Amino acid sequence: MQERYCPDLAEEERRQLRAFSARRRREALGQGLACPVPGPCHGCPCRKCGRRLNKGDPGVSASRLGDQFWHPSCFSCHFCHQPLVDLIYFQQDGRIYCGRHHAELFRPRCASCDQLIFMEECIEAEGRRWHLEHFCCLECDVPLRGQRYVMRSGRPCCRGCFESLFAEPCQACGDPIGADSEEATHQGLHWHARAACFCCSRCRKPLRGQPLTARRGRLFCSEACSRRQDGASSASSASDSSDSAFTSAPSPDSTALSRGGPAGRTGSRQRVEGADTDSEEEGFFFGKPIPKPGMSSQGREPPERARSRTAKPWGSSKHCSVS
Repeated sequence: MQERYCPDLAEEERRQLRAFSARRRREALGQGLACPVPGPCHGCPCRKCGRRLNKGDPGVSASRLGDQFWHPSCFSCHFCHQPLVDLIYFQQDGRIYCGRHHAELFRPRCASCDQLIFMEECIEAEGRRWHLEHFCCLECDVPLRGQRYVMRSGRPCCRGCFESLFAEPCQACGDPIGADSEEATHQGLHWHARAACFCCSRCRKPLRGQPLTARRGRLFCSEACSRRQDGASSASSASDSSDSAFTSAPSPDSTALSRGGPAGRTGSRQRVEGADTDSEEEGFFFGKPIPKPGMSSQGREPPERARSRTAKPWGSSKHCSVS
């Protein structure tokens, strides 16, 4: 870690960083030497994997750790196992580390900015640490030092943002489950843990701490309640289907005159096939339509009037009124 990569450090932090870096270079920094295994080390075990290294095999030695050898692929950080491809290492207690994880043996790293923390005071939460000024809400950046918060994807979130953006809705009442509310979960669904919400859908028995069964997103205290609910639902569904069929079925001996009108509307007149009647429909005389003013004897508009009207397909209007 170098000072030029940390432009936002206070002067005291800069001083501690310089001292820390100098001590590491002096006490722990080294560079491995890639070379064939010499004769005196023939048959020695690799420091990491323990497999035999023979004379002339490619190997890596680390002067800070004595006359020991590694396979090139085994010369890696003890913590993250990243190969030290440039052979730069830091040693501690007989083990080799990359620079990042060696530094973390001595200083915590801020979960927000990913830099080492050199101040004496920091915030620790959920097993991680933050600079004081970096412990903020992940959405609105309000400082959360001394405030209540909720962790979201490993980052803190204030109560207001959590409840408006992330709170799960209760399966029973539909309200968001706030940060201060106890929550019950089952099969990926969420309820308030209170008795009024987390209860049997049939008999309303509270289910907290009790055995339960779930069916189609609803909870039951027993199979018996579940079966009774299914029976009631089936009866209700059958009744609803029968009523719907009764009210929506058209008369078998009548036919709507118009097919192109809006859904749910039928022609104002119906014609019954085979009906015997002495009267004719309005607008007809001896079976022929009575011409209206401006119409020809065949019931058609003159060509010049017909051209002045434009057909408007159903559904083309941008505004409609539903009655």
